[in-house]
Amino acid sequence: MVQAVENWTEVHGAITDVGPEPGGSPQTLVAVDVERTAPVEGFPDLLGEVAGTRLELRLRNEVAAGLHLEVGRILHARVQRVSPTVLVAHSQHVRCEDG
Repeated sequence: MVQAVENWTEVHGAITDVGPEPGGSPQTLVAVDVERTAPVEGFPDLLGEVAGTRLELRLRNEVAAGLHLEVGRILHARVQRVSPTVLVAHSQHVRCEDG
């Protein structure tokens, strides 16, 4: 059995799509064109090479509701890879601003 390693990376980029996660999940999906990343001190950086790509992040619905997520705005988030295909934004380290 493989044990998960806690990992975090700061991700910054333009929002390209926002929508609910299928199946009634309590999460919002946010697609981001990543402009840059930065390591988080003390944690492995598993996303350091994603600048220039599009990622789909998951945010808790109550967090997403307070961010005014819209296409074209810039998302700054601390992101964790929880599986090979699932990325989750930290609920206390995420903000959105005009692009």
